[in-house]
Parts: sequence; C-alpha cells; structure tokens
Amino acid sequence: MAAGESGTRSILDVDRIANAIACHAVAPLDEHSLRAAFGSSRPTREMVEKSLAESDSVFARIDRGEAVYVLIYEHGLPAEILFAGWSFD
Repeated sequence: MAAGESGTRSILDVDRIANAIACHAVAPLDEHSLRAAFGSSRPTREMVEKSLAESDSVFARIDRGEAVYVLIYEHGLPAEILFAGWSFD
C-alpha cells in the first residue's frame, strides 16, 4: 500500500446509517451495549468520556470500517451525539 501505516481512508467512507454495526455504516449502540458500557441507556457526557479512556471500552471493539453513534444526555434530554469509528487501512 502506497500510504503505508497511515492508510488512505477516513470516516468519510461511512456512507449510510444502519440499524446494527456494519461495514461502511454508522449505527447506534443497542440498548444492551449502552447499559453494559455506561450503566444506563441514556449516558451523560461524563459516562462517555470515562468509557473512552478505558482500554476495554465498547469503542475499542469496533472493527475497521465500522462506526457507531451514541446520544449523550443532559438533564434527561439528548444534548450531543458522539460518532466513533475506525477507518480502513
């Protein structure tokens, strides 16, 4: 590969929204994964930031070419959306 370890693709390779994690798609984490990762199906920013810092985070289990999104709640209402994924090599 001409680009070596740096790769040549980006999250722009995600071209659709899916109901479940799939290649070339972004999908919401299912309720089971949300509860397992954050202890809640309505995670706050603090919960998500803590998970991102953990080496065994739900985000560490995403494969190349996959992306997920998580609604982040503040005062019980959706306030932000986190997109996380891996580009292809």
